[in-house]
Amino acid sequence: MQTSTRLRAVIIGCGGMGRAHARALLPFDRFELVAASDPSPDARAEMQKVAPALPLYDDTDTMFQRERPETAIITTSSMFHHKLVLAALRAGAHVLCEKPFAVTLAEADEMLAVARETGRMLLIGHQFRINPRVLAGLRLVREGRLGDILALRCAGKGRHGGWELVETGTHLFDIAMLFAGAPRWVSAAMWTKGHRATEADIVDSRTLFHLATGPVVGERVHTTVGFDNGVLLHAEFLDIRSNNFVELLGTKGALHLPIGAAAAQPFFCPKPYVNPNDPDAKWQPVPFEWGKWGQEHNLYTYDLWAQWLADPDAKPMAIHGRHPMDAENGRLAMEIIHGAFESQFQDGRPVTIPLLNREHPLQRRMTR
Repeated sequence: MQTSTRLRAVIIGCGGMGRAHARALLPFDRFELVAASDPSPDARAEMQKVAPALPLYDDTDTMFQRERPETAIITTSSMFHHKLVLAALRAGAHVLCEKPFAVTLAEADEMLAVARETGRMLLIGHQFRINPRVLAGLRLVREGRLGDILALRCAGKGRHGGWELVETGTHLFDIAMLFAGAPRWVSAAMWTKGHRATEADIVDSRTLFHLATGPVVGERVHTTVGFDNGVLLHAEFLDIRSNNFVELLGTKGALHLPIGAAAAQPFFCPKPYVNPNDPDAKWQPVPFEWGKWGQEHNLYTYDLWAQWLADPDAKPMAIHGRHPMDAENGRLAMEIIHGAFESQFQDGRPVTIPLLNREHPLQRRMTR
């Protein structure tokens, strides 16, 4: 059990996300950032500007051997997560891995298996699940203010639909599961240049944005996810500029939850079906407190992580006995995303979750 001792932490990946984690970690009193690694000298130079005294390595294995960290934060693109997560776990570190969890479900399966074998905690950077705005909405649901949940809707930021299904969808599906439970099936329709996307439209994510997340398809994506009790989620990734949100419709009311770093306000309506032109809708702001960490999402993540490592038996904010950002949830979000890609090439038919084939549905079609 940890007491007042600071947890030795390393960051793997000195890009923009790695530097954001470093800025948050450096003044945080429950972790000691002892090193970072990246094979790119340019990325290491940028990290040095953020943390001038921080030892930097070009080789992660060497860093593990010399620094012996208790915790590792992996902030690379998901193409590199599998190898790095396994190395960190086998080096004895608890791991916080940025989203998306992995490129394939087979990779996610192995990472979770090794976390169990080593007895290390493996978390995914789904920090909005413990965001004060989302928790305020969750309290309303648990108090029965929405009645029985009937349906959910969410949307991405408005980038290339297939790319955002992977990069942003992982957050949105994770939050939806917080309210609706485990997904049972998924169906999808994906369109490119006015036609239903085909295998010829599959592209590597790096041709669209710099993040290496594997193959994607579809400029516009509509995804429907089925949960228990007939609850449905409709998710839109339409390549039209927007803001992330999750909306819930219940038998007694509705809830709008903005997602992201902006200080947007969640709203509740005490009516089960809301016409935006209805003068009697009476949308009400949902009160919430940012708390001592303000809008610094990473610090909420670190604070809860430190609590779990200090006293695992206490299990603050546990869901079914697990940390709310447990990697099992990251894998379930991947199941939805890969199920959507699979459904697209089965004429939109519902695909059961979990998927039996753990290969990437698009990689499989690109290589055959």
